Amino acid sequence: MFNFCSNFAGSDRVEAAVSAFIRTHLPEAVLVENLSSELIYQLPDDASSVSKFEQLFVDLDRRISELGISGYGISNTSLEEVWLLCAEVKCD
Repeated sequence: MFNFCSNFAGSDRVEAAVSAFIRTHLPEAVLVENLSSELIYQLPDDASSVSKFEQLFVDLDRRISELGISGYGISNTSLEEVWLLCAEVKCD
């Protein structure tokens, strides 16, 4: 699982625009958290999806100001995060 995080000004319009943009490249992407200034998406990690990351980031760099975001990053889920998620699900 890969997490994509973008920094933004906190408006619903920006969230909708960024979500639509990401889903044009990766329809399976899921918004997992909307913090006051960050959107965090879970990106699919299958080979066919990962092969689309390069074009996603090229297009994102071209449209970053148009989308209203100030930056972005991507991370791979750590083993610790997986265990915390499992513990959270088990507790619920």
